[in-house]
Amino acid sequence: MQPQTETLIQGLVSMPGDPGLLQLLGNQLEASGDWPTLRRVFLQQLAHVPKGSDLEAYVAYLSAKACHELGESREALSLAGRAVQLNPGFAYAHHLHGHCLARAGRRGEAIAAQHRCADLAPAFPWCWFEIGRLHEAQGQRVAAARSFREALERQRVSDPDHLRPIEVALADVEQALLRHEDEEAWRSLWPDRPMPPPHEQLPPPDRLAMAVARLQLLLDHRGIPPA
Repeated sequence: MQPQTETLIQGLVSMPGDPGLLQLLGNQLEASGDWPTLRRVFLQQLAHVPKGSDLEAYVAYLSAKACHELGESREALSLAGRAVQLNPGFAYAHHLHGHCLARAGRRGEAIAAQHRCADLAPAFPWCWFEIGRLHEAQGQRVAAARSFREALERQRVSDPDHLRPIEVALADVEQALLRHEDEEAWRSLWPDRPMPPPHEQLPPPDRLAMAVARLQLLLDHRGIPPA
């Protein structure tokens, strides 16, 4: 533990609930990823901050984040829920709450929490990334791809040097969509023939038939009658 961290912790022993010390210590422990110390100290400090205040929301949020990172899912969910109740305008608390809800298997509520984060922090890309992952987990690939594109657009503006996780997620879901479309087109043409693996090159007549079948399926999905 860094000497400055120890000094801040000692300061909170003398002045429990001090907003400035909590802010400095929270920033330092969050940045260093010292989740055990963050959890221990901030859970203790919850008893010393004004009840119902934004400061209580902040301490509950960081306590929840530490618990989440340490795999203490039930406590993290409770604390994150407390943070958003205390300060409904705290965007990142909604983001964390969404993570906790997702881990609990409550995907619909998790998506709603991430959408609330997006409403409060329109430039923040990672709520859209999580929405995409949740849609993908539910088999909703079109919605997932749309959300990943939203995330990518915002990340290009806010931090263009760190696009890779979003690009990979988008490429994976788009590849899965293409494969699904190929399977659907194949079944419409040759329901009794097994579909070849993706790397196998089809003969030209089959490739043409597949292209026509894909186009027809696209028109069918959009409700456009054949000419």
